[in-house]
Amino acid sequence: ASVGIVFTALFAFGVVLVSALSGSVDLDQDCVLYGEIAFVPLDVVTVGEHIVIPRSSLTVGLLLLPMTALLIFGYKGLQLTSFDPDYASSIGVSVNLWQYLLMAMVSLMTVAAFEAVGAILVVAFLIAPPAAAFLLTRSLPAMLLLSIFLGFLSSVGGYVLAARIDGSVAGSMATVSGVLFAVAVLILAAKRWVARHQSLESRVG
Repeated sequence: ASVGIVFTALFAFGVVLVSALSGSVDLDQDCVLYGEIAFVPLDVVTVGEHIVIPRSSLTVGLLLLPMTALLIFGYKGLQLTSFDPDYASSIGVSVNLWQYLLMAMVSLMTVAAFEAVGAILVVAFLIAPPAAAFLLTRSLPAMLLLSIFLGFLSSVGGYVLAARIDGSVAGSMATVSGVLFAVAVLILAAKRWVARHQSLESRVG
């Protein structure tokens, strides 16, 4: 998680700087990032006579439905095999099956999103929001919801940043996700400092 966050944050920051400050540089988004989220509305699919849907949104949306259903109905199996595989195996849960299902879900969504949003944004959103949520809570349901919320903040904040500096949308979103992770690290450090300080006070008292 640490390597992924540092890599994507610095790479995204470099893309933002190049696109915002070096107007004469020809930055091939397809070559460097393999996809650009700003171009998603241009590649559309016509459903029926009047419904026009971006191709990437349709692909990711169709994958989202079965994955959400699997997460909801298979929550207990995923939770057991992810956090305590030995216990899950002892009560008859197939650890390998659930691990393969989880990897298949991640792989399918990653491949579907690569062309639309680019490599740095896929890696950043796979790592930064969950890692930040993991630092802030130890409850799995809260971690899942907080990851979604942080991803939403990264998307909105990144779009606003890209509009302000006229830079890469994907790079700005990844940069904001890195900043949110840094904020989570600072919050965790502050909590530990307060807990240590209170512990010292209680010992002295």
